[in-house]
This record gives sequence, structure tokens and C-alpha cells, in this order.
Amino acid sequence: MFADLIQSRVSATSSVLCAGFDPDLRMIPSFAREIAEKKDTQEEYLFTALFSTYSAAVEVLEPLVACVKPNAAFFEQYGVGGYRALQQISLLCKREKVPVILDAKRGDIASSAQAYANAYLEPLEARGEAIEIIHADALTVNPFLGFETISPFISACIRKGKGLFVLVKTSNPGSRDIQDRAVGDSAETISQKIAKVIDAEGSRVVGQSGISSIGAVIGATHPEEARQLRALMPRALFLVPGFGAQGGSAAEARAGQIPESALGSGMGILVNMSRGLFQIDPSLSRTEWLHELATRARAANEQLAAD
Repeated sequence: MFADLIQSRVSATSSVLCAGFDPDLRMIPSFAREIAEKKDTQEEYLFTALFSTYSAAVEVLEPLVACVKPNAAFFEQYGVGGYRALQQISLLCKREKVPVILDAKRGDIASSAQAYANAYLEPLEARGEAIEIIHADALTVNPFLGFETISPFISACIRKGKGLFVLVKTSNPGSRDIQDRAVGDSAETISQKIAKVIDAEGSRVVGQSGISSIGAVIGATHPEEARQLRALMPRALFLVPGFGAQGGSAAEARAGQIPESALGSGMGILVNMSRGLFQIDPSLSRTEWLHELATRARAANEQLAAD
């Protein structure tokens, strides 16, 4: 079950850090670019540049992070080469036993939602072989088309032991436009309404750790809301964006962790860091670039572990 997989990784690495993979060609390190420049086609160039960068990153991050979070949009913008890179990076993580949260924020109705669930959580078969294009241990989903749109994803998680992170209170300033709105005449916000649904559905996939595999995306820039939402979702994993470059502090990122009196100190959160890890001088040598990446990951772990 995904929740137990994550808690095992948190224990093994002493880290709640989630490394976000958001590729930007301007920041591709020179060692990866030099390999890519030897390719004849644009597709091969893009694939090689991205895969060379992130396969090297996985090599050094494996003992330092709880999981990785490739953002599908950042790979899709580079066409077939980018999508191939996402595929191969996800499969590399599978081989290295590094959990993958695919940040795709899928959300659609009826058969379209089921197709997305098939694509990322419960692959169909063709000629007796699973069609696993991208390996994902968990997926981010958008509930704002209605709660029935996430039902196929929840069912897939139950059958396959995968995880789900539902958008609840995101880190962007505009989140208040919808997520903070009251439901009808009540004082309950839309975020709180979604949180109650997550708690109810999540009771179906609680692991031995006491944590549910159905979790919530809660931005580090909203610590007070995180504490309030934790009270509504006592067993849910929180995926916390906004730490570092987006302005969220380590203390704010930890605001939604499960209280020490419940299941143990520091449990129940995964704190994402993307730009803060990977915006490294691209002119550095491979050894220097990887050393800097590891140094940043260790520093983030120290911040997140501080009292």
C-alpha cells in the first residue's frame, strides 16, 4: 500500500523531502547538454538532455529523499522527447525503488477519468502485457469538476495499492478565489468540504502505519489552514508544495504534520522542493553539479527536521 511504502521510505531516509522534477532547458547542466548535442534529431536531443540530467539526479538523491515528483506538464512541453524522458525516468525510479508521485492534476468526467486512471494507476493490458507507459506510485488529481470525477482514481488505488493526492488548498495566491469560498450559507469552505470527502474515502485505504493512501495537496504558504485541515483529515498524507523558492518556510511546511500525540512526530507530510534543488549553475562539471544537488537536499532535510 502506498502509505506504508512512503512511511517505510521516510524511516529509511530520515527524510520527508519530495524532489520535484520540473525541467527547464535553460538550467540543463553542461554535462547533459554535451551528450545531447551529439544527437541528430530534436526529439533525441530533448530526450537525452532531460534523461541524462534526471537519471544522474536520481543516483545521488535516492538515499536523501522520501520520493520524487515529476511534473507531467514540464515534460510534455518538450514533445515526444520530453514524454519519453518522463517515461524512462519513472521506470528508472521504479528499478531503484524510489517512489514516484506523478504530478499531473488529472480531473475529468466519466470514461475520461477512467482512462486517466488506466493510464497512470491501473494499466490496461494488450496481448497479455500491461501498458505501463509511465510508472506512478501515486497521482495528483483535481476534484473541481465534482467528486464523482475522482471515483475511478480511488477505485484504482484500492485495487492496486496506489496513492492519490487531491487538490485541497494549493500554494498559489489565487487559490482563495475558489478554495476559500463558503459552501452555500454555511461557514464551511470548499477546501474543508473536499477535506471531509478525502477523510471519508481515505478510511478505505488506511495502511499498517495508520496513514491513508488517499491524501491532500496543502500548500506550505497556508500554515494556519493546514492545521485546520489536519483536524479534518487526521490520517491523510499531505503533499506540501511551496517550500523554498515559493516562499514557504520549513516551519510552515511542517504545519500540517500529524501531531506527535497521534501517530508519531513528523508523520503524514511530504514536502516538495523543485527549483530550490535544481536551479544550479549549469556550467558546473557533473561532479560539481551532483555535489551541489546533494548538498541542497541535505540542507533541506536539516531544515525540515529542526524543532
